[in-house]
Amino acid sequence: MAQGRAGGEEAKAAMFGFILLLAGAALVSLGNSSATEAEERAALVGGGPLLAVVGAAVLFFAILLQPSPPRPPPPPPPAPSQTGRAASPPLKLAEQPSRVKLEVKLDKECFPLGGRLEGFLHVLSDRDARCDEITCELKCIAYTEVRVVDLEREGAEDLLFREVFKALGERYVTVKKGRVLYIEEKPVSGPAFLPAWTWRSFRFSLDLPSPLLEYCPPTREGAGEKVEWELCFTLRAGNQRWTTGSVPVRVVHPIRRAREVLEGIIASVLEELGFEVRTNVVKETAYGSPVEVDVWAEGKGLTVYVSCKNWEKTVDRPVIDEEVGRVFSLREKPGLKVIVAPKFTRSAKAAARASGFAVAELGEKATEENAVEVYRRLYEFFKYQIAVHSASEAYRKRKGAAREGGLL
Repeated sequence: MAQGRAGGEEAKAAMFGFILLLAGAALVSLGNSSATEAEERAALVGGGPLLAVVGAAVLFFAILLQPSPPRPPPPPPPAPSQTGRAASPPLKLAEQPSRVKLEVKLDKECFPLGGRLEGFLHVLSDRDARCDEITCELKCIAYTEVRVVDLEREGAEDLLFREVFKALGERYVTVKKGRVLYIEEKPVSGPAFLPAWTWRSFRFSLDLPSPLLEYCPPTREGAGEKVEWELCFTLRAGNQRWTTGSVPVRVVHPIRRAREVLEGIIASVLEELGFEVRTNVVKETAYGSPVEVDVWAEGKGLTVYVSCKNWEKTVDRPVIDEEVGRVFSLREKPGLKVIVAPKFTRSAKAAARASGFAVAELGEKATEENAVEVYRRLYEFFKYQIAVHSASEAYRKRKGAAREGGLL
C-alpha cells in the first residue's frame, strides 16, 4: 500500500516538473517576440529560464526516483516429510532409455509350494531415463514329448522339413508340447527413475500356490511328463519393452510334516521323485515280530528303505551292524537301502557300503532353518542312487537273459 502511494507521489512530481518546463519555454519564446511594452515583459521574461531549469530538474529527479516494479515473493520452504526432514525436490525424468539390461537374483535355489518366491530384479540403463512399469509373470508348464507318425505315410506340410528327416533316415519326429497349468502376473514397480550406468534393484515377492488348492505339481524332470516353473520380467518405457526371457525356478514339495524333521524332508524328496511314501511304518520280520521303519517308499518297480539318524553325535560301527540286522530280518526285502546321518565314522561308512547300503552324510543336523538346503542335497543324492540302481537292475536282467540264451 505504501509502495503504491509512493508511486503516485512520484507521478505527480513528474507532471509538475513537466508543466514548469513548458511554462519556462513559453516565457523564453515570448521574450524573443516583438515587444511593445518592455517594462511589463522584462519581469516575466527574466523568470522564464529559471522556470525551465527548475522544471527540467524536477522532471529528471522524478524519473530517476521512480520505484522499480515489485519482485515476486520468495517460494515457501519445502514441507517436511514424515521422517522430519525436508522433502527432496522431484527428479527430472529424462527420455526413454535406448538399452536396458535386466538380471534376476533369487533368494534361494528352490522354493516349496505354498511358500513365497522372493528375490531381486537388477536394472541397468545406458542413460538417465524413466520407465513406466515393471511386471512379473510366473508360469507352471507341463511338457510332454509327442512322437509324430510316419512322415512318408502321413506326409508333412513343410516339404523341406520332410526331406531333411528322410535324408537323416528318420521316419518319426519327436515334438515337445506344453500346456500351462498355472499362470500369475503381478506388478513389481510403477513409474521409476533409472540413473545412467547404475544398477537399480527392485524387490519382488510372489505367493506360490498351495498343492492342496490347485493342481500345481513341483518341478519334475526325467522320463515322461516334465514340469517346469518359469519367471519372466517385462520393463516398459513408452512404446519400448525389454524382457528377461524365461528364468527357470525350482519349485519343490512343501516339507512334509513328520515326527522328525529329517524324515519329513526325505519323504518330500521321494514324493517329488514319484514314489508313494509312508513314514514311521511298522513292518513284519520273517518271524512275525514288528519293526518300525523311518521312511518306506514304493514306486517305479522299486522299494526304498531309509533309516534316519539325525543325531548330534557321530554314527559308529555298532549302529550300522544293528541296522543291517533289522533290514535282513524283514519279510519284505527293499531294493534300495539308505542310511542318512550328519556324520559317520570311517569304519561305519565302510561297513554300511559293504552291506549294500547307500550312505548319505549331511555334514550337519537337519533343522527347520536349513531344511531347504538339506532337501536340495538329498534330492540330488536320491536321484543319483535311484538312477544307478535302475541301471544296475537293467544290466543284471540283460546279463541273465544272455546267460539263459547260452550267450555267456
